[in-house]
Amino acid sequence: MKSTSAILVLMLFCTTAFCLNEGTASGPKQPTPTLTQQYKNLKSDLELINGFRMIKMYTMDRLWTVVEDSLRAKKAIYQESVAVIAKQKAEIAGLNSAVAKIEKEKLELESQVDNILVFGKSFSKASVISVSLIVIIALLALAGFLFVAGRVSYFTTRELRKLNENLYQEFDNYKRNAVEKEIKISRELQNYRNKFMEAKIA
Repeated sequence: MKSTSAILVLMLFCTTAFCLNEGTASGPKQPTPTLTQQYKNLKSDLELINGFRMIKMYTMDRLWTVVEDSLRAKKAIYQESVAVIAKQKAEIAGLNSAVAKIEKEKLELESQVDNILVFGKSFSKASVISVSLIVIIALLALAGFLFVAGRVSYFTTRELRKLNENLYQEFDNYKRNAVEKEIKISRELQNYRNKFMEAKIA
C-alpha cells in the first residue's frame, strides 16, 4: 500500500514537472533568473519528507544552468577584458613610441634652431653670430686701414713726383748754367790765349 501510494506520488510529481516544462516552453520566454533568485527559490521550494528537506531535481538543474551561464558570462567578460587590456597596452606602447619620436624630433628641431652646422660641426647661433660680427668688424677695420694707407701712399707718391720734377728742373737749370759758364770760361780762356799769342809774337 505504501509503495503504491509512493508510486502514485512519484507519477504525479513527474506529470506536474512535465506540465510545467511544457507550459514554459509553449509560453513566452521568461528571462533567466539570477543566481541569487535561483538560490532563494531553491530555499523556498524545499519540501519536508520523512523528516528530510528534499530538493527538486529540475530546480537543481536550473540552478546549475544559471551557475554555468553566470560562469560562462564572467569568463567571456574576463576574456574580453583581457583582450581589451592587451589592445590598450599595445595602443599605449604605440602612443609612447610616437611621443618619444615626437620628443626626439622636437629636440632635434630645437637643436637645429639653436645651432648652426659649420664644416660638419654644430655651433651655437650666438657664438657663430659673435664670430661673424668680429670677422666683419675686423674686415671693416682692415678695409679702413687699407683705404687710409692707399690715400697716404697716393699723396706721398704725388709729393715725391713733384719733388722729383722740381729736382729734375733744378738739375736741368744747373746743367744749363754749368754749360753756359763752361762756354763762357772757354771763350775767355781762348781770348787769353789769343792775347798771349799776340803778345808773344809782338
